[in-house]
Amino acid sequence: MWKKKERWTAAALLLAMVVVTGLCWYILYIRQQFYDEGTRNLLETYEQVDKAFTIFSRSNWNMLNEWGKSLQAANEEGLAEERLRSYEAEREIWRYSSVYLFNENCEYWSIRGKHEKVDHLWTAFEEMYRTGKPTVSSYIMRSGERRVVYSAPIAPVEIDGTTYTSLAVSYRNKTIEELIGGSAYGGQSDCYIIHPDGDVMLSEEPKSEIEDWMDNLFDYLQKHAQVDTGTLTRARQDVAEGRSGSLSCWLEGKSYYLVYQPVGFQDLSIVGIVGRDVVDSGMRKIQNATILLLAGLFFCAGIVLVHGVRTDARLHVEEKERALRQEEEARQQMEDLANTDGLTGLYNERYFDALLKENELNRTPFVLFYLDLDRFKPVNDRYGHDVGDQLLKAVAWRLRTCVRSTDYAFRIGGDEFVILCCNRKHDEVLLAVEKLRMTLRGAEYEISVGVQQGTGQENVQNIVNRAEDAMRRDKEAYYQQNGQERRMRSLNEKLDRLMQEKQDADQFIRVIAPEYIAVYLINFAQDSFRKILIPDFFRDMLDKCNGSFRRAMLEYIRLYIAPEDQEEFESLTCAQIVRERLAKEGTIDEHYKRSDGMPIHLQIMACDGLNKEESIWIFAKDTEKT
Repeated sequence: MWKKKERWTAAALLLAMVVVTGLCWYILYIRQQFYDEGTRNLLETYEQVDKAFTIFSRSNWNMLNEWGKSLQAANEEGLAEERLRSYEAEREIWRYSSVYLFNENCEYWSIRGKHEKVDHLWTAFEEMYRTGKPTVSSYIMRSGERRVVYSAPIAPVEIDGTTYTSLAVSYRNKTIEELIGGSAYGGQSDCYIIHPDGDVMLSEEPKSEIEDWMDNLFDYLQKHAQVDTGTLTRARQDVAEGRSGSLSCWLEGKSYYLVYQPVGFQDLSIVGIVGRDVVDSGMRKIQNATILLLAGLFFCAGIVLVHGVRTDARLHVEEKERALRQEEEARQQMEDLANTDGLTGLYNERYFDALLKENELNRTPFVLFYLDLDRFKPVNDRYGHDVGDQLLKAVAWRLRTCVRSTDYAFRIGGDEFVILCCNRKHDEVLLAVEKLRMTLRGAEYEISVGVQQGTGQENVQNIVNRAEDAMRRDKEAYYQQNGQERRMRSLNEKLDRLMQEKQDADQFIRVIAPEYIAVYLINFAQDSFRKILIPDFFRDMLDKCNGSFRRAMLEYIRLYIAPEDQEEFESLTCAQIVRERLAKEGTIDEHYKRSDGMPIHLQIMACDGLNKEESIWIFAKDTEKT
């Protein structure tokens, strides 16, 4: 009994270890997922702050360059001091603290008439004089406050006997923060612009445990934060070499995410620091988004029914929603421009790659059509690129008419197009290919097509490559067939047709009864036919369709077949479907009604002749249903 109890105890302990191990693994996995998603979102957020800072910086340099030229012109007239003082009027527009002239001797002259030598300002101008280009830097005032300085070299300007060679404008640290809109995550984040060595050039007012006016961010973290030494060293190297990255650390008992990425000029980097609880809270909410959304909707409905909404509150909400909608529409327009081909208006290769990646991540099955125009290069060479562009636009318009609202059409380069469809069956795919060919042929365009189906379980690039290979094989077959047709047409097309029609007619007379309406020998590979017995109305349809049997049959379906039978009959216009049914059934028997109510019996049989692509189609009155 004790041994049995020991076995149960051991099993229970083993099960507990498995559960605890699995739980620990799950916690670590979720924590890593939160870290990856959180730092990615942070990098995207601070990329926008970086763009705002870059635009603001370039605007200041452009302003300084214009002012420098204006000062040079005024200096030649002895009016440099008056011109400089006139810039005071733009203080409210730019919100700067001061505008002043500076030279290599650390002498400066401000628009307020202050003139003195200030050695502590040299650090803000050192790089500008070294490179001879406009720069942004900062310095610490005697009061301990940080000022951000935009400076630009100018032609020498003389005031009161002193020559100045640069023009600068300075901002309070707080003003820069407000202008670039760096208060991300509801004002619960820190943002820094740092030099490659980690020295702080610009900082927002800290919302974390980091002290105000620190000099070097990495030195501060190394001294005060709990962070892996190797991770911090890697971050130093990344910033020094202009790379992006992230790390996590603990400071004063609180966990933080830190991300960094290059600004794009002067080897500066932007650094964002946000509390882990602030970033992760949003992702944790997503786990219960549906429940919270429903609860919120019911709660709001109850509030509306019980208390109502005051007029001013409603107007405020509507105004806020209108602003959000306009912002979303503007964002959607920008996204559409980024995802659209400028010539044809179809989606471009960038959006094609993004959708493929999304399908691969979601394991979504899809069908990919890879299309390429035939004989497009001779059009460009003979008529010029303007005509070629018009041809591409016309083909793009035709493609739009062929796809469903849930499908996507792309132009991925030159004369290559792609159609991406989801939730398509095998027969639907084959029928769609034939419709697409016929639609373009109706406009006198020839295309080569490669089709591949993705199950959602394999690499999407492999599917694309196979579709492209299939398209190239189709193109080779087209050019080979096209060349053969041209040679044969000039030699004996008419004679062969007459002889074959006579032989077919003789055979038909021997075996066919009077109830037959029409008999054709069909070659789907060449979209051609030989008539044994043909009604006059179908002969007219063939003339209108330039001899294309498929197009004539589609017109026949539309005009003469009862609506309830059209979809089933239309599948017979797809060569692949007919081949598969003949291989499986031997003889295809279809019963349908014409739009005038007459029942028709159609038999399709494979021919026993040398041409395996041919089949005989016999249309007769359906005596069983008459």
